[in-house]
Amino acid sequence: SRNRKITDRVYEVDIGIDDLIRLRSKIAETYYGILTLHQEHEAWLLPLYRYPEFPPILVQCHAPRGHGGQAMNSIFRHYAAMRECDGFTAPSDYVRDFYADYVWDPSFFNTLPNGVDSKLFRPLDKTAAKREVAEAVGDARIETMPTVGYLSRVQSEKGASVYLKLAELNPHLLFLIAGPNLGRYASQKLPGNLVYVGFHPREKL
Repeated sequence: SRNRKITDRVYEVDIGIDDLIRLRSKIAETYYGILTLHQEHEAWLLPLYRYPEFPPILVQCHAPRGHGGQAMNSIFRHYAAMRECDGFTAPSDYVRDFYADYVWDPSFFNTLPNGVDSKLFRPLDKTAAKREVAEAVGDARIETMPTVGYLSRVQSEKGASVYLKLAELNPHLLFLIAGPNLGRYASQKLPGNLVYVGFHPREKL
């Protein structure tokens, strides 16, 4: 009753660490597959590595930097606790290679690119698409000016400071930001060729 089906044969399960440990023998007997873990507080997860009967655990490793160093520290704590069958997935070779430089055995890090729903995200007629975006955000310049997009949290670890500098240096281009908020950049005077459109759900993106 607490499962959420993501796609065929992939489920998200709402279960606590105590239940996992209590049921570990049953899981080992009945479950053939891997556990993928995405949790900010690794103290919740580290006890799982003590038990050899758990199936292989894959930890998602999203970025080499960020969150004041907490992301790196969390990855290295997981690495220190892992069994031989466990590992990390990195969304790019860059992230994989970054962490591989810091560990004894880089084979724990594997590239697994982020998936894209090709039915939702697909090429459109560019003129029609620009017209639709211009109407949606209320800025007609999008129809006529070359536009550089930014879709992420507006933070330095995501390259936001570089993006804003590029906007200043290229007034003949339009720079379009879609993200939850402008973060610390909200208090700065932004160039006139930069358009912030806020956060939008995936279907609207």
